[in-house]
Amino acid sequence: MNRRLLAGAAGIALLGLAGPAMADPDGWYGAADLGYHWQGDFVLESEGNAPDGAPYQFDFATDPDWAGFIRLGYRFNPNWRVELEGGYRAGDLVSAVSPEPRTPPSSVALCTPGVIRGPSDPCGGPEGSVDQWSVMGNLIWDMGNENWTFRPFVGAGVGFNRVSVDSLGQFSTSAGPGTPYNLLIDDEDTGFAWQVLGGFSWALTDRLSMDMTARYMRTSDVSFESTSSTTTTGYVPGEFSGDFEDTTVSVGLRYSFGQVAAPPPPPPPPPPP
Repeated sequence: MNRRLLAGAAGIALLGLAGPAMADPDGWYGAADLGYHWQGDFVLESEGNAPDGAPYQFDFATDPDWAGFIRLGYRFNPNWRVELEGGYRAGDLVSAVSPEPRTPPSSVALCTPGVIRGPSDPCGGPEGSVDQWSVMGNLIWDMGNENWTFRPFVGAGVGFNRVSVDSLGQFSTSAGPGTPYNLLIDDEDTGFAWQVLGGFSWALTDRLSMDMTARYMRTSDVSFESTSSTTTTGYVPGEFSGDFEDTTVSVGLRYSFGQVAAPPPPPPPPPPP
């Protein structure tokens, strides 16, 4: 059974490569993509210290969410193209916890605000979101030639990513008698970003292609100011800073504006006998 499946998949791939000739003309093109993204590590460290004398470290985690991209590119030849890519990635905040246990205390987190809880009560998660706006310049290599209907590609890009953090949470270490202390982060910052990407395109017509793309992006050195509901020593962390990573899978349509080569004229009819 496995051999039959492999043979079938190979046959489909060969049909894609050897299908009807589909020109992918040189020149300008435009594209739009829609997909899903997964935020990776986003550990922010504070400039101020917690009650245990060490800086706060929170790994801000979000739910997987939607992402969208607009691209304007230029193909130089059948294998190389460059493009300017604008992207947006949404994300609802679900937790902000220390990446490593601390002693003391055993753990530090931002809990759901507005709740009076004891030291053993569930923490929950902070309210808020982490959103991204990116601008990237990509260099892409398409495998094969313009006569391939199915074309894998790989690429890399550099640019900038603007990360916005909107978070309101309660210090887990302030649980117990009295009023719990809250931490608000409502700030955004732009950092240098780089990405690697890969996928495949499927020629639908001589100008229109469908792209399926996977992107891994990393953003360095973004910082965010915080505001605490108290001035108590150990609960005024100040500025947070750290790196950011993200993975996206998207599907899009790409339309080429370049001139499509005219098909060759039919061969002359054979001479009469």
